[in-house]
Formats: sequence, structure tokens, C-alpha cells
Amino acid sequence: MSDIDYLRIGDIMHDINDNSHIQIEDIPEYKLYISQIEELFEKKLGNIDELDDDKKVLSKTMIQNYIKDGLVMPPDGKSYNKNHIILLIFIYNLKSILTIKDIKKLLFPLIDIAQSDSEKIDIIYENYIKVRERLTDTYIENFTDAVADVYEDFELEQFAQEWPKESNIIFIVFLLVLQADMCKKTAEYLIDTCLSND
Repeated sequence: MSDIDYLRIGDIMHDINDNSHIQIEDIPEYKLYISQIEELFEKKLGNIDELDDDKKVLSKTMIQNYIKDGLVMPPDGKSYNKNHIILLIFIYNLKSILTIKDIKKLLFPLIDIAQSDSEKIDIIYENYIKVRERLTDTYIENFTDAVADVYEDFELEQFAQEWPKESNIIFIVFLLVLQADMCKKTAEYLIDTCLSND
């Protein structure tokens, strides 16, 4: 893994992204029990190579905590509908970047929609997936171009022979974290200044 050429990073990003979301048609129309939701998330989002046996993509305890924190509406008896699953997918995608407090502010309007209009929440999710796919392709292309430009502009390739073989990976991780940090801070600013669930 440490000898990855920076030119291959785009392929790696595409491979990771291809397995990191749930399409609307993958969400059952019928109600699910909590164990079935766990199975759906593991099947669609779990990565056997990276997750140890004790770490789940989504667990019963996590779902119960999200309900308690007001991120998802309570189930109907013991069953969850498609709208619950859509909200849980949003939480899954947001929790690695945002705090639970920020996720709650962001999802507050969607919870009302999910409780009153299933068709609207489906449309919101379908558009989210379309935008995600389009932006992901654009992001990967722009990122790989930026990495190539930086290597060229700063003549990093000529030093590659002298550097440890992990240097390319270290440099790419620095760039990814820099972009993630800028995006995270922008998202937090927008949530703090534009959204309120008071």
C-alpha cells in the first residue's frame, strides 16, 4: 500500500465511492425491524477488510441514540419505514464530519418532511444521490489534477527518489485533510449562521 503512485489516487477514490452509498431502489418500501436495518447497512456500506467484528456500520444502540437525540423520529411500534432509513443514511454520511448537535440542526427540517410527506423525502434523497455522484466525479477529477499540478509546480517528482517511499501517500493525505478541514469549517459556519431549530 505504501508504494501507491499519486497518479492512481483517482482510481482509488472511485473504488471507495462506488461502495459508499445506498441507492433509493435499495431501500425497501416495506417496514423493517431494527436488525434488518443493521443488515441493510452492513450489506451496502460495510467493508469486511476494514471493519473488525465488533465494529458495525450501524448498530441497534446507535439507532436508539439517534431517536433519543431527536435525529430520527421514533419507530411505529418496532418497525421502521423508508423515511427512517433515509434519515439514518444521512446521519451515517454526516457523522464522520459533523457533531450530533450540527446534524440535528441540519436534519430538523427533514424530520418534519419525513413525518408528513414520504414523496418529498424520496425526492430529496434521490436528488442528494444525483448531486453526490456528479460532485464526486468532478471532485476526483479536480483533486487528481491539483495533485499533479502541485507535483509539477513544486518539482516534487525529482525528489521522489530521495524521499521515503511513503512520501507520496503522506503528501496526498495532507492534501485530503486540508480540503476536508476547509469543507468541514464551511459546513459548520453555514449550519451555525443559517440553521436553527429553536
